[in-house]
Amino acid sequence: MASGFPGDKVSTTWLKKQLDENNTNNIRVLDVSWSMEKDCRTDYDLKHIPGAQYFEIMHNVENNEFFPWNFPSAAVFETYVQSLGISAENHVVVYATCMPPGLNGYFVAGRAWLLFKRFGHTKVSILDGGFEKWIQDGFPTSSEVPTFDKGNFRSEVNPDIYKTYEQLTENLNQGVVQVIDSRPPEKYIINDEAKTGHIRDAINIPFSLLMDDDTQTLKSQEKLKTLFEEKGVDLKKPIVTMCNSGMSSCTMAFAAQLLGADSALYHGGWNEYRRKTNNS
Repeated sequence: MASGFPGDKVSTTWLKKQLDENNTNNIRVLDVSWSMEKDCRTDYDLKHIPGAQYFEIMHNVENNEFFPWNFPSAAVFETYVQSLGISAENHVVVYATCMPPGLNGYFVAGRAWLLFKRFGHTKVSILDGGFEKWIQDGFPTSSEVPTFDKGNFRSEVNPDIYKTYEQLTENLNQGVVQVIDSRPPEKYIINDEAKTGHIRDAINIPFSLLMDDDTQTLKSQEKLKTLFEEKGVDLKKPIVTMCNSGMSSCTMAFAAQLLGADSALYHGGWNEYRRKTNNS
């Protein structure tokens, strides 16, 4: 691959160039598609980006009432990633499809990006626009499933990108963080539905506002910066992102980091916060 890490976001054109030039010895492309409604592995088996492996984002997770979409343990993640042939030196590129229109693959790709960051793998990028953009650009697909020798990846938990309920409440009491809530307005605004509401002073930036509907990609950094600032976010102050249970908020943390902000995920989101706060 070309020298140097290209960043946390790469274009379809960039990835196609690496494939065309056979600069893929150090790259591992992962289709991280996931849905509650269908088996995305079936879609992968039919067609995917050449050389891509399927990555099961909920592999061996143990869910509970606070974390309905939990993270795996560091040991489980390490073993699984090694089985895909991923080593410390590999540049991982994640992409997704199998999603409702308009999300451009980011809903799940952001989660995969944060998983790798959480467990210490810094060289991970999201394919901007996902599989839909790849297809739209007329690039080739494959049904061949590649295999690699076992990798040497080691999980090293990064505490800076992940907040627990206890850490968040302490940070809020100290006034040292801003909270961005990426849920739709109808979930953020308190109404008769029991699961609605928000953390006091949390800033609502719906996940969908990060997307450029015309280009099927993430908005430009200039547009993202304008969006954050218009919503009242201070990009020089630490940011904690949240949603309901740690999915769309991963992409919000990703977008904030693209803008140079110090961002972390509150994984438990509103689901955990409302349960623990109401019972405290």
